[in-house]
Amino acid sequence: MRSKSNITFFFPFLLLVLVRLRASLATLFLVVAFILSIGLAQILIDQGQKLTAFYLLPSRVWEILAGVLCALASRKGLADRIVGKVAEILAGIGLVLVMVSIPVFNDNTVTPGPHALIPVVGTALILMFSRSGGRVYRILSNKPLVFIGLISFSAYLWHQPLFAFARLSVDEPLSPAIMGALCLIVVPLSYLSWRFVEVPFRNRATVTLPGFIGTGLPLTAALVLVSVVGIRNYGYIYYRYPEDVASTYETVLRSVNYDFDAAMYDNGDCVFSSRSIKGKTEERFADCVQRYGPATIVIGDSHGMNISNILAKKPKRMTSCWAWPLTDTRLTSHIRRTGTTGMSCPLWSKTDKTLKRSFITRRNRHSGTRQPNRPPALRRVI
Repeated sequence: MRSKSNITFFFPFLLLVLVRLRASLATLFLVVAFILSIGLAQILIDQGQKLTAFYLLPSRVWEILAGVLCALASRKGLADRIVGKVAEILAGIGLVLVMVSIPVFNDNTVTPGPHALIPVVGTALILMFSRSGGRVYRILSNKPLVFIGLISFSAYLWHQPLFAFARLSVDEPLSPAIMGALCLIVVPLSYLSWRFVEVPFRNRATVTLPGFIGTGLPLTAALVLVSVVGIRNYGYIYYRYPEDVASTYETVLRSVNYDFDAAMYDNGDCVFSSRSIKGKTEERFADCVQRYGPATIVIGDSHGMNISNILAKKPKRMTSCWAWPLTDTRLTSHIRRTGTTGMSCPLWSKTDKTLKRSFITRRNRHSGTRQPNRPPALRRVI
């Protein structure tokens, strides 16, 4: 949502610049910006910066530019040159692309890279070639679908706080029944927002500029004040939890360093961190093995990093290593010296795939679920 809000905010200013350019030059600028944006998105994804690609404007603006290019093509009559069955087929292909994206895309689908071209191109084809009276037009002009489209933005805004507060109110994942009930609650709320907020705000006679400023500024100031106070009070934890629990949370939150890499302990010897298991890291690890013996390795995500730092700051340290989530092909490693029997070093000479496979097949003795197959020394750490 943050990314879309950024795009919505900055895009009008970009248009103010483009309207002063010649039409051909502005179109060329938009096409180049489209290509550069999607290229940047793919570069960031290849570098493992998926969240950066998703949340930042430069790597997402190509999706908006696709709509702008469609509008320009329609304005110049380019889309109207394709009529009849050809236009109907193109609109049908667009609808198929959009519908296929719904079941095919999941949490593992990397966006906003080239995968996102499937629904974006599909939407563009529908906008440009769906004609009044055609099959795609009749399907999408169905009243229930039109109603969903009208309240869709309000539903998009309402669902986030509802689901977020529902998750905070329980200590377990939401059941499908609860999620279904929340979806049903979103519908009337979204209709009310659309009817009494969106529609009036589009009417200049109802909402004047002075009235908008006079109402908007105090509300914005109140929202900023509540947010600042909430941040200063760690999310109002003393109102949400018993005092002893809130005090513990506050202690933890005061100690959080959001720059994980900068927070990792490194003593310049064999207590160090690295984002790679190759090159200098492998050489440094091999040197430490010769001097101090085998190592115990901790592999995980940010939680593993915390464990690694805890071990590093103990008087008698153990060698440990943490890696990016095991679903990621780039293993991030942190190594700690040990005086105990731990994992043998030859593991580092194996491939990433073998390394990951060796850590995902142990049965957890408490929960009965499958967990990484860790050696005895490492098992004591995790």
